[in-house]
Amino acid sequence: MEQLIDTGTRSDNPHTPHHFMAAPITASGSHPAIGAETRPPRRAWARPRTATDSAPWPYLFVKRMVDIVAALFFLALGFLPLLILCVCVALESPGPFIYKRRVLAQQAWTEDRGEEGLKTFDAYKLRTMVSNAEEVLRQNPHLMAMYSKDWKLENDPRITRLGRFLRTTSIDEFPQLLNVLKGEMTLIGPRMITAPELARYGEDAPRLLQVKSGLTGLWQVSGRQNVSYDERVRLDMTYIDSRSFLLDCRILFKTIWCVLRREGAC
Repeated sequence: MEQLIDTGTRSDNPHTPHHFMAAPITASGSHPAIGAETRPPRRAWARPRTATDSAPWPYLFVKRMVDIVAALFFLALGFLPLLILCVCVALESPGPFIYKRRVLAQQAWTEDRGEEGLKTFDAYKLRTMVSNAEEVLRQNPHLMAMYSKDWKLENDPRITRLGRFLRTTSIDEFPQLLNVLKGEMTLIGPRMITAPELARYGEDAPRLLQVKSGLTGLWQVSGRQNVSYDERVRLDMTYIDSRSFLLDCRILFKTIWCVLRREGAC
């Protein structure tokens, strides 16, 4: 199956918390890795996309309707399996079965407001690490140094046995459908980040915050754990500049393919 983006590496640690030019897209609304490098013509009702502008309202309206219907459907379908997994997580290691990661919410924000003015929300995940994961990291300077470099750890010793399975299958992110239903997230969008990570986006930070973070997106289908942080930033900006119904559909189907093949999972 064709790649949406040809990248080299993934990095991610779902449990914790420069500027790049956005890549051009094809006339069909896809990434240049799929087709010719030409930007699509603007529709009559579409306002120019700038650093202070949003996507066209028809796109946002349909996107929200799809989010609600899909979240309700999959939550109803997966309620019983999710309940069983929650019990298994709690039995494997002490601690809550749901992990709440404090991430940045969609908002209008400028750098002069500082981190104190940032709005956040709790993104839900099935717990995949030991309950004292932060303490383990702080007590090991070597691990902390590795983690601080790209916000990831290879062969992370804090991940439980069940947690590793949940991550490789992406099942740990299933509870985020609740965030989608609440309107805090969307099915497809830029990756969620914590407040300390915002500095990595430089002057693109305000644009990133104007868009809801996604359950999946270009980063997730472009290598995930094999993608460097700088490449993550570029992918997020590319998606924001290239949003369309067609691109969202391509990302969705590519996500299903990646999950089935466990591509790029940690």
